[in-house]
Amino acid sequence: MQNASVSAATQICLITTNPENSSQYSTWSHPTTKASYQITLITASALSPTDFESCFHLIETTSSEDYKHSTNGWKPRRKRREMKLLDLKYFLVKGDDGKVEGFLSFMPTHEDDYHVIYCYEIHLSSLLQGSVLFPFVYPIVLLISAEPDLVQFS
Repeated sequence: MQNASVSAATQICLITTNPENSSQYSTWSHPTTKASYQITLITASALSPTDFESCFHLIETTSSEDYKHSTNGWKPRRKRREMKLLDLKYFLVKGDDGKVEGFLSFMPTHEDDYHVIYCYEIHLSSLLQGSVLFPFVYPIVLLISAEPDLVQFS
């Protein structure tokens, strides 16, 4: 399974070097339902208002209760501002209907002469929870951290 994931990650990174294909680069099939999902890599500033609201709704649905019980509480306005940080990138997972069913937000950066990635949020709708999507996405994130200039973001 890992070889297939690394292969897919390499293919995705190579495809993104083509400007005509830079934002949408792959599909992923749910192992149980066999439903097909589009995987898109995009910057925070390029997120459409609809996709932004869908991502926010996933956070609200999956985690607002946990935030409410934390020291800082649930602060929707603050979360929305964080989601728009200029250097933030998103992996969007969309169903055939175009609806965001999951996302990973992350920020590639440099620290002490190393490429690092800070993962901000990982949220999946109930349709994708427990679906082993992460082993598909993780190698791609690793490649981006190792070779950040290899991938073009929309």
